[in-house]
Amino acid sequence: MEPDRIIESYGIITKEEMLCSLTSNIIEDSLVLESSNPFPGYHGKNIPDSEKPRSVYLVLDKKYDFLKLGRILKEIRQRNLKSCHAAFGKIDIRKTNWYCIRLRNLDCFKSIAEIQRSLIAYGILMMK
Repeated sequence: MEPDRIIESYGIITKEEMLCSLTSNIIEDSLVLESSNPFPGYHGKNIPDSEKPRSVYLVLDKKYDFLKLGRILKEIRQRNLKSCHAAFGKIDIRKTNWYCIRLRNLDCFKSIAEIQRSLIAYGILMMK
């Protein structure tokens, strides 16, 4: 019998959400957005707690190679953010494209600045 294997794959998800700017728990002069209504159309009683970040978007200064970025994010996650899921993304606002990293499953807002500092150490810069 063959042992279990983990297969990672890449895909695309398109969502339309309202985003708002975060001003605390981020590094100075960086653009970080959060989904202000992460479950549009959901009317259940068990919407997740607002004390934890839901979807946080670290806006990057430019488009980076997604394979290189994927390797960097995997290394950062393995070192210190095991519960966090990070994915490369693009935000389209009218006719402007912003490239970003979407973070999900963060333990708290305070870890956002730590993640930003780790990315900067690898040469991934944030939009001001």
